[in-house]
Amino acid sequence: MTIRTVNDNLEKVVIPYIDTLIGKINERFSDKLLVASSIFNPAELPTDDSLSSYGLKEIKELADFYGTEASVTYLGVTYKSPSLLDPKELLSEWKVFRRALSKEKELLMKLKPTGVSFHKFSSF
Repeated sequence: MTIRTVNDNLEKVVIPYIDTLIGKINERFSDKLLVASSIFNPAELPTDDSLSSYGLKEIKELADFYGTEASVTYLGVTYKSPSLLDPKELLSEWKVFRRALSKEKELLMKLKPTGVSFHKFSSF
């Protein structure tokens, strides 16, 4: 292989592939999705009676994104990936999980030494 052939391959195949890959990674992990994922942080849980509605908007955003089929076209070929979850099942599981998360937060608050942040949840 000559240097010219290697450069041609880089320009025609490798660089477009990497650009597409970076774009898809950025799409999959957008700021909107990272913000929605903050509902899994026990420090964000409400301490009042609003637990029953906590995280519903964010779970819907996550379900809308990860509950749909994804596809990418590269060099004229479309690759499809099935949805990663069932949106209805996710909502059902979230309602149970947030109660467990709330109990975990209560336990962490009881165990937390005064003046020291517990684990990685610095807002405790």
